Amino acid sequence: MARDPLDVETSVSAELTESGIKASAKSRTIAAIDRLLGSFAEWASARVESSTNRHRSISGAENRLLEILGKQAAEQLRNNSDIGARATAQQLRKAIQLHERKERVIEAALDDLKRQPPAAAEASAGQAELDDAFIERLDHYSQFATTADLQERWGRVLASEIRKPGTFSQKVLRLIDELDADVAKRFEDVCKHRIAEIIPKCLYGPLTFGEEVKLVAAGLLVDPNPGQRWLSEKMEVKPGKFLWGFNFPDYAISVPTDVKLPHAKPVEEDHLSCIEAGDEGEPTIPVYVLTDEGLAIGNILADEQESAIERLAELIAKAIRPAPVVTYRAEDGKYKLVTRHRSAPDAS
Repeated sequence: MARDPLDVETSVSAELTESGIKASAKSRTIAAIDRLLGSFAEWASARVESSTNRHRSISGAENRLLEILGKQAAEQLRNNSDIGARATAQQLRKAIQLHERKERVIEAALDDLKRQPPAAAEASAGQAELDDAFIERLDHYSQFATTADLQERWGRVLASEIRKPGTFSQKVLRLIDELDADVAKRFEDVCKHRIAEIIPKCLYGPLTFGEEVKLVAAGLLVDPNPGQRWLSEKMEVKPGKFLWGFNFPDYAISVPTDVKLPHAKPVEEDHLSCIEAGDEGEPTIPVYVLTDEGLAIGNILADEQESAIERLAELIAKAIRPAPVVTYRAEDGKYKLVTRHRSAPDAS
């Protein structure tokens, strides 16, 4: 006995909830599937009854194809016209391919959302549907995502937009589409050391001239210069007690206000400094800086910021030993202590 489509749709909808995709985020997910594939209910049924998946894809593509071809082509097909049959078969195959690519993008998006469900604030915020312009552009790019890597890339874009609508402008979507494989791989390597919109130089190491040129030309990186630093600011941790803090949206690092800092090194030696004195004697971190577009794309990659923060704190602790270094995570508008780092005094 065939399943009730409403029961199947409800079942898959419940699966999204169990995966952590709730509230407005779930509505955005369902609406996006409906817009991209034609019917959330049909897609849900095909997903549950995998043996009919191919049949449903072909049937849906056939129906859309006949609408596109119009009455004349449909009449030719019914009359077994060789020309009409060949033309129809060719367009049918193409329609099926485009539809299946979009299905794979949807599946990649759902996998990404399951790995990293929207936070409670993200899930409940925003509209119930994604912006029409975003969906139209994603629909176009998804149809031409001919490789698994591209399908996964656009799936991550869709998942990020579901979490936080408005992340991807048309300019960013175009940039993602135009990224060649080599630049995309280099940027992904760089972003393994990303903290917010910066890459501490001491974590990634010096960019080669070729890397700089490609990443800047692609619109991902602000043209590097020796003066790019992440500045600290004094933060009051207790009444009358202050620390120097490097503050990021999700994390922070603190060092004592009486810390002895290394001075800035000559430009040619500056690349691996993890902390140094700024113009007013305050602690600074030499960094590379992502463009707004680079940050948006960085957000669809694996989030390794927590690891990057801990590694940076360890290097800072070695540079200013025996002064303590503390890392924090932002929770509910406050910074919660994560780790205290302290390196033994240099024996030399």
